[in-house]
Amino acid sequence: METADLIRAYKALPTEAVTIITWEAVPYADREEYVPRIMSSDIRAMVPDCKMAGIAVTVKEPKLCWNELEAIGPGTVLVIDASGTDKSAWGQITTCIAKLRGAEGVVVDGYTQHASRLRKIGLPVYARGVRPLFEGCQMEGQINVPIECGGVTVNPGDFVIGDEDGIIVLTRDDAEMLLHGAQRISEMHHFLMQKMAEGHDYLEMPGIKDMWGTKVAPHGEEWKLYDEWLKTYSDRVG
Repeated sequence: METADLIRAYKALPTEAVTIITWEAVPYADREEYVPRIMSSDIRAMVPDCKMAGIAVTVKEPKLCWNELEAIGPGTVLVIDASGTDKSAWGQITTCIAKLRGAEGVVVDGYTQHASRLRKIGLPVYARGVRPLFEGCQMEGQINVPIECGGVTVNPGDFVIGDEDGIIVLTRDDAEMLLHGAQRISEMHHFLMQKMAEGHDYLEMPGIKDMWGTKVAPHGEEWKLYDEWLKTYSDRVG
């Protein structure tokens, strides 16, 4: 799948759907590999109603590095390990640069400045919080190296997905593999929420307890159960 198409598809999905599929749709023995890919909730959205998906450009420095800005391009998410300082490593000017260069978002394991101005710019920015004192900058830094961010190992080229609920990091291959399942989860939740908005009692929907009381099917058939339920009961649900 083309990168732009993958980004577009994941930006249409809540991270909830992605995290569910990483847990339920993989073999049981692989689950512990997937759970650590969800970043700590200490890394939180600085911009409301944000949605982000893109290819990781990684940086390991407590200070802003000019070469990290030069590495930003369309479809990228800049992921910075700035955990070695209690000063801010990001701000309004760098956010404008990232937006103009086509970035999908920025994730800082550290602090940023200019909270109100970041909201006006609108580019998704995630950080541990805001601090008014800037760390400073340097010309060169460690860029596109494996880093730790929010308790997750992030490699250059990984696929980073985020919204106000949090951030998950997948390999590019896994992002493609898990997309269909995440879309099915999102569709299912949308259908169920729509029916409840129409007045249907979730617990009284025909077959709902049977569906959720059954183990998820093996990977590759994970939403067969839902498809069968929808075909059988959707008319009866209304």
